[in-house]
Amino acid sequence: MIARCSPQTGCASARSCRCVARRWAARGSDFGAAKPMALNLVCYLRASSVFSATFARREPHTASFAPHRWSETHNNMSNDLAAAAWQSTIPLRLALHDRADATPLYVLQPRVAPLAAITSRLRRHFRKQLEPKDDDESDAPRPYAPSLADSQYFSPLGSEAWAEADEENDDDEPVLWFQLHDRVLRWDIPLGAALDALGRPTPLPIDLTLHVGRPPANVAALDASDDGFRAFVHSLKQAAHLERGTARSVLTLALARQRALYAACSAGDLSSYEDLEDVDPKRVPCRVFVDGCSTWVQLPFSAGTTTVGEALGPCVRRALSINDVRHATAVCHGVDLPWDCVLVDAWRALRCGDHFLYVAVRLL
Repeated sequence: MIARCSPQTGCASARSCRCVARRWAARGSDFGAAKPMALNLVCYLRASSVFSATFARREPHTASFAPHRWSETHNNMSNDLAAAAWQSTIPLRLALHDRADATPLYVLQPRVAPLAAITSRLRRHFRKQLEPKDDDESDAPRPYAPSLADSQYFSPLGSEAWAEADEENDDDEPVLWFQLHDRVLRWDIPLGAALDALGRPTPLPIDLTLHVGRPPANVAALDASDDGFRAFVHSLKQAAHLERGTARSVLTLALARQRALYAACSAGDLSSYEDLEDVDPKRVPCRVFVDGCSTWVQLPFSAGTTTVGEALGPCVRRALSINDVRHATAVCHGVDLPWDCVLVDAWRALRCGDHFLYVAVRLL
């Protein structure tokens, strides 16, 4: 059992906070340990100067949020928190829909990796069940499903840059989509964000159902092997444009460099993730899921001293019909994100590989 930090135990020291990050990383695979990790995160942020002594003295019903910034001396602790988030994993059990003869696939998936990253592994594991039963079925056209496979919109280098990748894709591969209980689970965003968006406590391992064939009309199908990569590049372009006012930093990346970034995210390997050049962001790339909806709200949040509560407040109050955001909770990487922390600081420490900060908001 993890010892919970408290001011009395001396968690204000940098050494103790690094221990908190290591404990969080050790428990990263435990998706059900959200509350203990939330307490550790709050202590971590307090020790990182996100909160000051005024936070402890503030009246609980005060409407305003006092911003507290990370100091430069605590950048190493921010890096520790980012490493803990990247190292967190979620155990999954993937079963093929309506095929009792198919052996489920068990995987330990990084929270920052999308489900699309294991497409090839899924096709290999269920290859017998996915093969056509006879020649007539193999010659039949595939049912139409909305897909990202043929979209050149995601290509920053033009159609020629994708020619080699497109030739590798098998046109006979069936489309896939995922479901958690009765809800569709997104495959184009980090797995942790997709699960946080649904907002349902789930026993481990998390049971996912793999569907083959045409999905519902409003669900994008996972068709080609490169769908996840193209969605990642598209998100990275959007984030770069919000941060810098232009997506040039992504548009000029070599295709090999883009694939290396996606591979690092798929493996949850922060050490091999060669990030874009660091800049002071003009806007904070943030995607907000409200009350179990798998569709995010993406707004141009200010990169100043705006707190999470101030930035997300108007959207949250309108969506949940509440007067105070403290009647709701913001979840990031499976733990509660304090409303009082500065949004840009939370983004620097907890953003995913596509440079977006994913926050799921729901009523307490």
